[in-house]
Amino acid sequence: MLTRWVLTGTHQGEYLGVPATGRSIRVTGMSLDRTEDGLVAEGFDGWDALELRRQLGLYQGQKARGALKASEVRGTCWSRSPENN
Repeated sequence: MLTRWVLTGTHQGEYLGVPATGRSIRVTGMSLDRTEDGLVAEGFDGWDALELRRQLGLYQGQKARGALKASEVRGTCWSRSPENN
């Protein structure tokens, strides 16, 4: 199952070392989930982490404050473990 989503919010607390700015944020992403027996068994979330950093003032043009990890750019992957059924 593929879901395209938009996250909106207000930066009200410290995040990535940046104190609350009160700025509105808008980030897009997609989630790809595999179901098994009617339940989500595993999934992958890909979202625009660089755009979030830009909106928080961590990235201006070609210079970034703080390095991006590959997992932050590509997304996250998870699986439901048998003990969490």
